[in-house]
Amino acid sequence: MWGPFRKIVIMDARGYLHIIKVWGDLLNKNALRWVLAKEDYGIIIGTMFKRFRRQECLESSDHTAIHFNPFHHNTHHFRPIQKALVALNNRQFAVTFLEEERRR
Repeated sequence: MWGPFRKIVIMDARGYLHIIKVWGDLLNKNALRWVLAKEDYGIIIGTMFKRFRRQECLESSDHTAIHFNPFHHNTHHFRPIQKALVALNNRQFAVTFLEEERRR
């Protein structure tokens, strides 16, 4: 895929950070939702990402679906993480993660 993209850091249920590369259509359709998710540590569920080995990240494709704060039976796993992040209001762990990734 070619065109505008954004690398986004996400955290899974185990607390591990991952980088996903999101391409233009998914960025444009959900621009406001991405901003709000950043502010309130929203829960995001994505499907059909592909592994991009050269940059060691997950990459969206034409088949990728992203859902923001969905009503899903697995979202209860993320609620304690979300509450802890909102209480701390500290993104330093993500900044440190990105700095380490850039050094590689």
